[in-house]
Amino acid sequence: GSFVPQGRKYALASGLLEITYDTGAKVILQGPCSYEVDAGDGGFLALGKLTAKVEKKVASGQRPVASEAATINHSPLFTVRTPTSIVTDLGTEFAVEVDKSGASRAHVFRGTVEVRPGDCVRSSEPPILLEANQSASVAVGRDGVASVRRESGAPSPGTFARAMPKRVRIKLFKTGEGLKEGDLDPHWQVVARSDDPNFKPQ
Repeated sequence: GSFVPQGRKYALASGLLEITYDTGAKVILQGPCSYEVDAGDGGFLALGKLTAKVEKKVASGQRPVASEAATINHSPLFTVRTPTSIVTDLGTEFAVEVDKSGASRAHVFRGTVEVRPGDCVRSSEPPILLEANQSASVAVGRDGVASVRRESGAPSPGTFARAMPKRVRIKLFKTGEGLKEGDLDPHWQVVARSDDPNFKPQ
């Protein structure tokens, strides 16, 4: 529920993080990764994986309320920049992956994207369009020139996170019943805390 200022960088060691842009675009970062929200219509993926889904947006000054369906328009182009490529949404759901060398790969789940070499690399190759179930990679060769290559085959299931996991309520059955502070609870035991990596059960 936190607001994300432009220029904010995220470095995830593991896990997932979802960012929703004002345009309606949603990005799921998948650790380990490094991502910067460098614009209102995209970001820079330096390392790791992300999945982007461009939804609908509400007209400027409006909030997305069900009764205001008449104000909904298609969001503007959404762009993911990497060290070697620029991937631009043309109305779609797609994934981008960047390895340690800076080489990148884009895969389209639905819709269309444009993939081209990034502004910081040398290349004379034109952009290519990818449609659903198509992939392409961008890498810099020994000569320092970037090339864009179509790839066959879809990524393995589970390679990219396409949705955030839902929270599930659990019932704390008889927790602490008849026990004194410090006694072992035969039903439940807390084994970790997200805010204390050195936590020990007691």
